[in-house]
Amino acid sequence: MRTTAGRIAAAVLILNTLATKAGAKDLFDLNLSVTTPTVAQAQAAYDSITNLANSLTNSSLSALSPSYTSTSAATSVLNIRGLTASAIYGAGSPALVFLVPSQGINLTFNGATRDQSQQLFKNFLLKDGGSILSRLLQGLVAHTPIDPIAGNPNSLQNSMAAADFSIATGIGLGGTEIPGGGRTGGLLGQPNLVTAGGDIGIASAGGYTTSIVSLPLRYTIPFADPRYALTLDSSITWLKTGTASSYLGGIGASLRIPVTDDWFLSPSLRFGAAGSVDLGAAALEYAGGLASRYDLYFGDLNVTIGNAVSIMKTGGVSIGSVNVNYDLTNEVFTNGGQVEGSLPGTMFGKPTSWQAYLADTYVAGSKVYINHYDEIGFTVGTRHGLNTQDWDAFRVGAGVTFGANYNAFKAGFTYRF
Repeated sequence: MRTTAGRIAAAVLILNTLATKAGAKDLFDLNLSVTTPTVAQAQAAYDSITNLANSLTNSSLSALSPSYTSTSAATSVLNIRGLTASAIYGAGSPALVFLVPSQGINLTFNGATRDQSQQLFKNFLLKDGGSILSRLLQGLVAHTPIDPIAGNPNSLQNSMAAADFSIATGIGLGGTEIPGGGRTGGLLGQPNLVTAGGDIGIASAGGYTTSIVSLPLRYTIPFADPRYALTLDSSITWLKTGTASSYLGGIGASLRIPVTDDWFLSPSLRFGAAGSVDLGAAALEYAGGLASRYDLYFGDLNVTIGNAVSIMKTGGVSIGSVNVNYDLTNEVFTNGGQVEGSLPGTMFGKPTSWQAYLADTYVAGSKVYINHYDEIGFTVGTRHGLNTQDWDAFRVGAGVTFGANYNAFKAGFTYRF
């Protein structure tokens, strides 16, 4: 019998295979034109920002085009994760001119040789860029769909906002029931609860395909009145686009406060970090949020209305020789609903239910590539009985997310004990 770990490993392998086959668009590429005085052209693709920067040395350009010499006029049109830029050497000049029209960037790196100019350019990308580099990073968030920090539903910023919404409302693949309020009554003796889970998915945006693996963990501490509760959570996410990997992690705390027996507010604080050596991205993220859950009951049906707003701010990262700062501020608004009804069978000897949900997300503030998207999904699992002391719960489901030039599919599970 295959183990759960084996199934997850097999699913990840399938996602990687699909992403490799579907992700035909290169992460980084260079189109070179050399004037000698005739024009010779050449192209190359790269799998990391460092390799793209290194392609502008004399030896790399000579290997790419035999017509190139250290005094040739050479123009390289660069694709940086979907953002268009240019790197230009004038005839007989060692200076490297770097242009990003969409961000108003026009820089000249003056080294004694072209290789020295290239090194200055590389230092700009990694540590010396300051506010101008922030503009370049903001351009990547605004014009490309695969930045791991912000700008798309897979990013750190959006996943932190999704956690605020899901934990407070119970809506979505990562959501579970919230014992201790509403129809479940003010149940005394409620223990501390752990919720573990995971989801895998694949997303397509702007010609890129990304595989996603996420592992969240939550610990809920009820108060003497269990309608009040403190939830501590953490998550680790791995993204892979082409051959480039990104890593996201975060921790958070939210406080559940009853307004009525059926209405709860949850203020939250959250901290996260993400980075990718391949993509040349790294940032810290700070967030504060407020979410609302309201329950309505119609016979056997439980209808949940959820609303959340999260205010997000990036912080700079300095690691060794790398120093970058996105300098983003965004507000993320999520509104949604969920309907739950009982199923006739049992799971692990417990009553079961189905849930169907819809969540709509809008991002304001700093410009992002995808500022509006929707998620719809369906889950099945165990249902917390009225006024029972049986706290274990298991749910499994799938959902699709769609927005302008973006589509994704995820499958996941949660287990509370």
